[in-house]
Amino acid sequence: MRFARAFIQNINATFKPVYTPNDSPENCTQFILNNTVDICADALVKNSNAFSVSRELRIAPANVIVPHGKPLLSYRYLAAPFNTRVWIALGTYVFLISGFLCLIHWLRSGKWDYSQNLLEVYSSLLFTGFHLKAINGIERYILFGVLFISGFVYSTMYLGLLKSMLISETFEKQIQTFEELAESNIPLLIDPYDRMIFQHHHIPKSLWTAVRTVSSETLLNHRNNFDQNYAYVMFPDRMDMFVYAQQYLRHPKFRRIPIEICFLFAGFPMSKKWFLKHQLSRAWFHSFESGIVNKMAWDAYRESVGQGYLRFPITEHLEAKPLGLYYFMMPTISLVLGYSVALLSFIVEVIACKLNCTSKYRCG
Repeated sequence: MRFARAFIQNINATFKPVYTPNDSPENCTQFILNNTVDICADALVKNSNAFSVSRELRIAPANVIVPHGKPLLSYRYLAAPFNTRVWIALGTYVFLISGFLCLIHWLRSGKWDYSQNLLEVYSSLLFTGFHLKAINGIERYILFGVLFISGFVYSTMYLGLLKSMLISETFEKQIQTFEELAESNIPLLIDPYDRMIFQHHHIPKSLWTAVRTVSSETLLNHRNNFDQNYAYVMFPDRMDMFVYAQQYLRHPKFRRIPIEICFLFAGFPMSKKWFLKHQLSRAWFHSFESGIVNKMAWDAYRESVGQGYLRFPITEHLEAKPLGLYYFMMPTISLVLGYSVALLSFIVEVIACKLNCTSKYRCG
């Protein structure tokens, strides 16, 4: 709009704005076909059946923006430092070392003490005091060294990663591909005009499963209010405007999937009878070359926010709140985990005791 008005004023023509019901490009196309306007202050892809466009200067790829990952809930920090494979390897290590300690103790003294050996292994992993008093000889020194090194490495890495996560904040897994977007069940909102463009320019099939076509008014209502229940498709001009509006947020509400789609050449749409096409194209080229277009774009972003078309999203407030249920999830999980380990140790001890008694009875 700024450039079109400046161009018309520069050639001493009359600038008479005609407002459309909404921002849908379909209104622009219809107004040109009805000869209501000579030019639209928007960038549209060439449509030789409906209108002519100014000379295209650059390729405009589209990107999908998706909601930013939500902060990780406090109770999930307990398992966040390691992934599933590491936890499985750690559980296997605890099981094997505990069984090995029990076997050595049974061979040395003829007694089975799984609970005590399990506590020794846990103490080494927590890097607290452990003694292995039930084992004597060279085996004690070898096992003590193994437990000491393993416990030191595990506890240092776990606490270091946990501390860094608590300081820098950790978020749920970010959506990086179209397949992940489809799996997340987040609808991708587009209007009929975007759907027509995508059908002609062949967007990936994996993206169609998430597409939901709505009216232009519905799309703008959700998108301009930063509704994080949906994903959206944007071209560079509107993408930059959304980045500008989120610049003061601690964490952005939306982020782009780093995959570009639908590469288009776009220009100013105008009536086929308008005689200033070449002059407009030349002025647009020189303005783009000199950087005036970028300056006008940033001024337009600031003006759009100032006039209320797009508002700065509200930053999350940090305030004292009463404790909720999630506050007690971490101690509850720790308590249940402790009781589960105790129950497992008890079952192992009972089974071992019964097997020992049965063996003695048979020998007797």
